[in-house]
Amino acid sequence: MAPLRLLIVDDHPAVREGLANLLAAEDDLLVVGEAENCKSSLDAAARLRPELVLLDLSLPDGSGIDAAKKIRRLLPESRILMMSVREAGADAGRAKRAGISAWITKHCSPQEILGAIRAVGALTVSTKERKAP
Repeated sequence: MAPLRLLIVDDHPAVREGLANLLAAEDDLLVVGEAENCKSSLDAAARLRPELVLLDLSLPDGSGIDAAKKIRRLLPESRILMMSVREAGADAGRAKRAGISAWITKHCSPQEILGAIRAVGALTVSTKERKAP
């Protein structure tokens, strides 16, 4: 099976690089791109067509929840894993309505992050078998 194609969206370069390095060591995961804000996340999603978007909640030009809505309209088959420094809490309803598959905090261990990515990725696999690019 082809690796799960991911787009990382976070406004902090160190976070993007750290996640990309973590994911690069995994044979079943492939980072196809990175973005730093809402606008660039939409551009990258349209161009790269990732199966999963790892999306920060707080971006300099808007909310990750608003970006998620737009990405889901653009790519309804893609899944979104929201990352934030805080629990979903009051944002849980908005996140669900935006089509976010899951929410994790940035306080998670690398193994928890990988587990969440694979769990959300399995939602994609269950609807269709991924094909090699």
